[in-house]
Amino acid sequence: MLTMSFPAPHGPEDSAPQYSHLFFNVTTHHTPSYDHAPNPDKQWILQVTRNMEPIHRQFTNLLMTKRLQTLQSVDAAVERVVNELRDLGELENTYIVPQKDIPPLFAKEPGTAICSIFKYSLKAKAFPSSSTSESRS
Repeated sequence: MLTMSFPAPHGPEDSAPQYSHLFFNVTTHHTPSYDHAPNPDKQWILQVTRNMEPIHRQFTNLLMTKRLQTLQSVDAAVERVVNELRDLGELENTYIVPQKDIPPLFAKEPGTAICSIFKYSLKAKAFPSSSTSESRS
C-alpha cells in the first residue's frame, strides 16, 4: 500500500517554486453566485455577511491562485504514480483512493462549525486487487 501526503491547499498556500508563476488572473471561481450576500437560503455565515469590498476580492483572487498553484504538486505526483503503475503493468490492478482531511467548514448554526476532524473525515481503505500470485507468474 502506498500513502501520499501533500501540503493542504487551504493553508499555508505555499506552492512548489516551479508552479508559483501559474494561474494569475484566473477567475473561474467567480460563479454567478460569487459574492452574492447576504444569502438567506445558504449556511448561516452567508446569511449574515455582506458583499466583499474590492480589497477582499483581491485577496480572494490571490488566495485561489495560490491554492491552484499548490494543487499542482498533487496533480504532478499522482500523474507520476499512475505512469509508473502503467509502466509496470499494475495500473489495472490498483485502487487509487483520494481522501480528505477536513470537516465541513460551516455548520448551519453559529457556534457549531467546530467539529471533530475524525468524525467527519472520509475513512477509506485501499483493498488489494483480485489478482493472485498465480496470475502474476
